[in-house]
Amino acid sequence: DHRDLHSFPTRRSSDLYRIVSLREGMPFIPEGIDAVLVFYPLDINSMAVYALDQYLMRGGNVMIMADVFAEERFRGQKEYVSYNSGLQKFLQNSGVTYRENILAGDNVSNRELILEGKRTKYPFYLTVTESQLAQHPLTKGVKELFLNHSGFFDYDAQSNLRETVLFATNEDSGVMRAEVLADLGYEVLLKNYQMTQKKHSLAILLEGKFKSMYKRPAVSDPELLAKMPPFLSIPMGEGRLLLLGDSDMAVFRESSDNQMFLHQAADYLTGSGYVNVPRKNVEQNKTNLADVFYQAAVNSYKEQRRQNVNDLLEIRQKIALLKDEMKTTPPSIKRSKELEELQREEIIKGQEVNKVSYLIKERYESFLSWFAIMIIVVLPLVSILLAGSIYYCYNRKVNRQAGEYINE
Repeated sequence: DHRDLHSFPTRRSSDLYRIVSLREGMPFIPEGIDAVLVFYPLDINSMAVYALDQYLMRGGNVMIMADVFAEERFRGQKEYVSYNSGLQKFLQNSGVTYRENILAGDNVSNRELILEGKRTKYPFYLTVTESQLAQHPLTKGVKELFLNHSGFFDYDAQSNLRETVLFATNEDSGVMRAEVLADLGYEVLLKNYQMTQKKHSLAILLEGKFKSMYKRPAVSDPELLAKMPPFLSIPMGEGRLLLLGDSDMAVFRESSDNQMFLHQAADYLTGSGYVNVPRKNVEQNKTNLADVFYQAAVNSYKEQRRQNVNDLLEIRQKIALLKDEMKTTPPSIKRSKELEELQREEIIKGQEVNKVSYLIKERYESFLSWFAIMIIVVLPLVSILLAGSIYYCYNRKVNRQAGEYINE
């Protein structure tokens, strides 16, 4: 199903990854998932976007194979249906602009198509050659890639992310609205194809600490929140986001290196060790104090949060049982009052669960404040006192030696 999220778990069998499908409406990516593949996203809903956002905040790895004009989807259709991935805001949050109904063409690296009975060079059947590939482990050994009707990405550099354009069109390129393909003739193509004379990025890799789209959880149900990883508004690790403009490139099996590239992408994102990739400009095993402080804040209230959530679930179970009983027995004032009392307890306990989340945030911010005070005030003061003590001790030693010398 094109709306599913797919993941690459760590185990590898017969040189292929086992692929697990995730429900689109699932508000979180389970722990232990090494990488997530979003294949041909179409109207991805808000819960899936929230799941991807939080997964990246935990240092996850995501590959998105978008497609302005997926040939399998539009095969046999007479009209072009406007494409909406549902990921525009998600991508914009990381500085990426994706024009969802615009195709990238290339006048140099393209294949032929029969138009009006004649073989014609067709700018939207792209052939990416070695000269267009970045020097990167993902493209190691790749000689030629085929793309059909690809979209493209523009990236506004972010200080927190490292960008690698894995491959792009040549400078002799252009763009065209995808809807024109529904009535494609050679004259229509020439009329609507706009030359841009610049390279368009067909595949981008972003790495680093991603910023969240959210200031608070997008889920309000305490029972569901209890099953989810803790909400993160700051990144807990470095994530990777690989963006590809064409999903059709997955179907090419002969006369191209598409499959090699996609396998290497899976290896790279899952950290399987099949591709040895050194990190760029990052110290190995570098400890992030913000991560340490946040984890300490979570641990401070871990038991309290667990108890509150368990109490809330118990109250909800009692309410469900009581409602079932009331359906099969005559109504009574006693049972109605009992139900009202349980519902009040449910509200109070829900507030306590929210309070714990607030306390975790406050504890984390207090850790940061105390650390800032230590750096700005205490450390300089300690340094001054230490320097004064050393000077005082040294002075006493010199005076004592001078006294001994005079006495002698």
